[in-house]
This record gives sequence, C-alpha cells and structure tokens, in this order.
Amino acid sequence: TAVGSPAVDRGLRDDIIFREYTRLSEDCPDKQENTEKTHLSMNDVIPQPSIHGWRSNGRSSSNAPLSFLIALKQQNTDALEEKFWAVSDPAHPEYGKYLSRDEVTQLVQATPENIAAVQQWLAEHNIHDIELSATRDMISVRATVAQVEALLGAEFETYSRGKDHIHRSLSYSLPEHVAKAIDFVGGISHFPPKSVRVSESVQSNGYGETTPPVIKARYHVDAKGGHAPQNLMGIASFLDQFIDPQDTSDFLQTYDLPNYKVQKWIGPNNPEKPGGEASLDIQYILATGENVSCWVWSTPGRHETQEPFLKWLYDVSQHDVVPQLFSISYGEPEDSITTAYQMRVGKEFQKAGVRGISLIYASGDSGSDCNEECTKFRPNFPAASPYVTSVGSTRFVWRGSEVVNETTADFSSGGFSTLHARPSFQERVVSRFLEKTPVPQSYFNAKGRAFPDVSTVGTTFVVNLGGFQTWEDGTSASAPVFGGMMALINDARLARGLPQMGFLTPFLYWAYEQDPTVFTDIVQGGSRHGCCEYGFHAQEGWDPITGLGTPYFPKLMELALRYRK
Repeated sequence: TAVGSPAVDRGLRDDIIFREYTRLSEDCPDKQENTEKTHLSMNDVIPQPSIHGWRSNGRSSSNAPLSFLIALKQQNTDALEEKFWAVSDPAHPEYGKYLSRDEVTQLVQATPENIAAVQQWLAEHNIHDIELSATRDMISVRATVAQVEALLGAEFETYSRGKDHIHRSLSYSLPEHVAKAIDFVGGISHFPPKSVRVSESVQSNGYGETTPPVIKARYHVDAKGGHAPQNLMGIASFLDQFIDPQDTSDFLQTYDLPNYKVQKWIGPNNPEKPGGEASLDIQYILATGENVSCWVWSTPGRHETQEPFLKWLYDVSQHDVVPQLFSISYGEPEDSITTAYQMRVGKEFQKAGVRGISLIYASGDSGSDCNEECTKFRPNFPAASPYVTSVGSTRFVWRGSEVVNETTADFSSGGFSTLHARPSFQERVVSRFLEKTPVPQSYFNAKGRAFPDVSTVGTTFVVNLGGFQTWEDGTSASAPVFGGMMALINDARLARGLPQMGFLTPFLYWAYEQDPTVFTDIVQGGSRHGCCEYGFHAQEGWDPITGLGTPYFPKLMELALRYRK
C-alpha cells in the first residue's frame, strides 16, 4: 500500500482553523482589514499577575539583549509535503531520491519581496544584527529591549519562575505589510508552562541494571557500523545540557566498546558541568550504534524558555552536510505551544525529511498526562507530530540476572495529537486499538496522529556522570537506543549502495505489516493518568504506550535491506 500524506478530517480541519483564528497570541497575527497595524494582545486570554507561575519583576532594562526568530512565509509548502511523502514511500518512484539543501532552498524560500520588506522594516528601526537563513525562510534577530520596543510598539517586563528569567511584552503591533510576509515572531509574548521532563535520576535496586550488553542481548543487536564512512548519527542537546568526554570514554571502556570519540561538536559545551540528559544520550547512542561516527549539536538559549526546536532546525538548515539521523530526548505538552509554531516546526521537519534526515524523538515521561480539569489527555510535542518518529519506553522483567520479559513503563507518554490527523499507514493498527480500548474517546482525539511508534527499554540505565556512576529512567534513554539501531541499518544500506532510511515511520509500519514478529508485542501494563478516571493500557498490537512494540533487530535489519524501490 502506498504511503499517503495524512488526510485531515474536515471536522478536525475546521477545528484547527477555528482555533487558529481565535487564538490571541504572538504567534498568530490577526488579519485586520483597512488598518495600518496588526495589534496582538495577551491581556484578554491570560490571567494576571500570575501567568503559568511567571511573576513580573518590573520593566526590563532598555539595554537588555533580546534574541528572536522571524519565520518568513514559505513558498510551495504543499509541494514540500508532497515531496516529503514521496521520498519516504518505497512504492513511489521518487523513494530515496532526497534533495540537497540548495534544492530545498529553491523550493521553499520566501519571496524576494517579503524578505526585502522585513529587512527594510528592521533597518528602519536601526536593527542590523540579523541573519537570513541559508534556506532564505527565517531571519535571526539580535537587538536591545529599547530597539524591539520601538520596532513592535511593545513594553517589556522581566518575568521570573524559579531560576528562569525572560523578557516579555503582553502586546505588540506589526505593520500590515510585515504581518502579511511572516508566519510568526517568536520570543515576544508567550508564557510557557513547565516542560515535560524526559529523564530522571533513580536509585539502582542492586540488580537488573540496564547496560549496553543487556540491551544488545535482549534485542539481538549483533551488527557494527563503520562500513560506510559517510554514515553519521547525531544527538541534539538543549537547555544547557553538556557532556564530559572523559565520562563517555570511561563508560565505553567499562563495557569493552571502542573508544569512539565524537567526530564533531557544534555549539557550546562545558565539560565541567555535565548533564544527565546529554550524558545518557551520547553514551547509549555510541554504545548501540557501535562504530558509527557521531556529532553532538548543542543549541544555546530557549524558545519561550523551552527547547529551541526551531532554532536548532534553523541551524541544521545552515549546513550542507549533516548526520543522516538525530536522536532528540526533549519534549513539552502540545497545548503549551501555539498552533502556528507547531505547524511551522512541522514544515522544518519536512525540510529535514526531504534531505533524508531521520528525526527520532522521545515520546515523553508523563504517561497519559491528564489535564487540570481531569477530562482530557495531553499529547506531547513534537512526539505527536506525523513528521518524526516517536519512541516510548518499556521496563525489563528480570529473573535473577536474566531479562525474561518486558512490560510498559508507566511514565511512557503516548496518545493522539489534537492538531495533526492520523497518517494513512497508521490507520489499520490504530483502528484495532480503538475497537478494543475501554477509554472513552472524549479523553482524546480519536482521529489524531497516534504515538509512540515503537519503544525500547527505558529504566535503570547506568550512566557515567561527573566521574561517578548514576542511574536514569525515561524515554530519553529509549530514543538514543533506537537511534543507534537505526544508524546501524543506515550503515548497512549505504554500504550496499542504497539510500539511508530518511523519515523512518512509514518503514516501521510497513515492516510490521510484512512480519509482526519484527517487534515484540508488549501486552502487560498501563500508563499514569493523573486525576483522569481512565488511562491507556497495553494490548495486543499497537497501543499508545509502547507503539508497535520493541524491535527484534535481525528481522528489522533484514526488512530494511529489502525496503527499496
């Protein structure tokens, strides 16, 4: 069956449009006819003085620096999505025929008129510290509070929540001709809730620790990379998560693995302040994807104090050569970010996909995640995006020192997107789940993109951190494990003259339809669901805790080598 782009149900599309036009936020400029300015206000939709726990400390200093991104309106977005699905579908003549960065630029770049209009507007306000992206569809801006206040007719105050500090204005204005040229301005008015945590330190129980040998034995990972020198994998690091190379070296030596150093670092790193998240990511993607060259891509700063997904994707678009696969262990509630931001990030995911880049995201660590009203589940972004591969977590069942089974990890997030419709390749397996689940559909969008796609173990991972050994739980452990496996598959394909896998998710569902035993079905356990009466449970086939199940690597490799036009 050919893989098609997700057809949005009309009711869902109407709901998206309704929310898009009624949401008052910085990211969704209202269209007002016959007015010189488009005015955006947060006062009517956010209670004062407390905004998601943020407290005002008074007016911002006029000399305080501000950085923000202007997302220019892209051209040919329908053609971009069509190309994205074509190169990802083995039944399509264009499967695996990926585009170069320059070809992506030719497809989506903003019009010269829109670029000129925004640049002139910035110059008129004496703002010159700007950078146009290589794909000519985003502008990075650095200025002072005083300059941005004059630019936007805004009044910035400094807000704090815990250790985080941000500058925000509750309203701003754009000239109408500028508003027509952009999708949104990020980093001005939105007050984010707290992010979803995707890993946490835990105590070891003295046995049953998850280590590279245990993982490889359970999933039968016997391959090694290094057969295709052009094959690269990478991790993306945010939120000031750093890595101590000595920790990584000690970890690999402990398990008699090659001391394969990181090939390239992009962005800042402070080895004196290693983070558990980044250390976990690098140690386990190197251990699982043995002998595959790895990059670490560290992005400073935050979008709205959360993970700067768009800024990282902006940076990726600046490079001709990048890893064919990234593992990313960060996320946040889908409803904490505006629709416009998520839709634009989705286009950036598509830009990566048409270049043959696999994006593997941890599904999150909040289970079914009930809302404050105890009436609906909260899906995670970007794990619920149809343009990335989402990985959940399981828990090993031990008998002494032997792993004999797997159950769900109750923290493993999953569910259904409220924004994105379900891709056609998910329809059959997800429909089976919906026929059996006792959870009322009032708790979730039964027509939405379902996640996660797959899972691996995510508990009691041994990690070297700051010269000591610690233990970590979370889907952030599962993502780099699965990423390392897929990097080995890329290595085998490239060594045989086949293209890298690119966007992975269609392949995973195709492989399941070919042979369900390519995944071990997880049928025991459930997910946390907070104050909601119901929560999701594992069941035969796909479920929104473990997806299709955990990989049986030899069959996954065998099917991947057949996955060609």
